[in-house]
Amino acid sequence: MAKFLNNIHSEDIGYYQGRLVRRLLEPLIWVHEDKRKEIPIGFASDGASVPRVPLVYDAWGDRAHREAFGHDYDYRKNSILLIVDPRVNEFCTGFIPERYIIRRESIPKEDADWYFRITMRDRPQPYQIYQPMYLAVRMCGGPSFHRMNVMDSFPVEAP
Repeated sequence: MAKFLNNIHSEDIGYYQGRLVRRLLEPLIWVHEDKRKEIPIGFASDGASVPRVPLVYDAWGDRAHREAFGHDYDYRKNSILLIVDPRVNEFCTGFIPERYIIRRESIPKEDADWYFRITMRDRPQPYQIYQPMYLAVRMCGGPSFHRMNVMDSFPVEAP
């Protein structure tokens, strides 16, 4: 089951291209079997890029905050997927000790999009929510992939 082990603890830092940008005040931890992402303090996300068209946003907007942080992290150039001992993965709610890390991998776009999908599915979100959002990132996410580094900032306007 793909899931986050904790909730988002963040602050609003401004707007970028009309979307609210939030910065993590605590790490955000995602796990799935032997896979783990530890999204660091200070990481900024501009949320899910759901078009602000009334019917579209009404259906799919404001639904996937943690998933958007995870997907934004996965799309960054130097994001890391940890392959860890699955017996301890869900029990380590903070950073996992080095001795349990088997290896580190970069995250290809296809995997980033898939993790987004399965995390929404396992939360659970209805199919009619997660599947169109997954297809949207598969088809339209390419220009954003590896455009930024993990700790890059957005040029924001004050909130």
